[in-house]
Amino acid sequence: MTLGDITIDFSTGRSSAPGNVVTAYISQGQTSIRNNSGSAQTITITVTSGGGAHEEGFSAPQSPPPLNLLSTASGTPGSGATVTGTFKSWGDASDVEFGHGKAAPVININATVSYANTTTTSFSPNTMYSLTDEAVYTITGGKSTDASGQTDIFPTPAPAGLVLSLTGLPLFGLGVWLRRRSKLQIA
Repeated sequence: MTLGDITIDFSTGRSSAPGNVVTAYISQGQTSIRNNSGSAQTITITVTSGGGAHEEGFSAPQSPPPLNLLSTASGTPGSGATVTGTFKSWGDASDVEFGHGKAAPVININATVSYANTTTTSFSPNTMYSLTDEAVYTITGGKSTDASGQTDIFPTPAPAGLVLSLTGLPLFGLGVWLRRRSKLQIA
């Protein structure tokens, strides 16, 4: 598809709505962008899922505890290309399309070689929520780039100390039982 001086091959925009207990996501997939002009051009790509009459929102995973909102952007500028821009992700507890509720930290892009960046924040949605991500790319004239972005929601893992102590609990119980048994045999 060509938009003005930009040709874009947007291979996929995906959503895992309504999500599951492990994860929920939206993805811009692998996108090829070509600037057909002789000067730098900017394009904005936004993907959303949730809210509205035609979209199914996310109902899982849920909080409490707070969930992680992970934002990931990666890409490879073509030979001689410079790509600048931003990638932003939002989780919106009001479940509206293109909602800008809770934002993950912005990923800034300034690349002449392959890049991959992630940011994360916590998010505590209501029963239904939406996800939105937005990529803004400025590409040098006559050059191209491949890019992708994704927004993920997943549960906050239990603290490692708690997991470790709970794993050792059966061994502790076994030790107590063996000690009592040994005392009973001596008496």
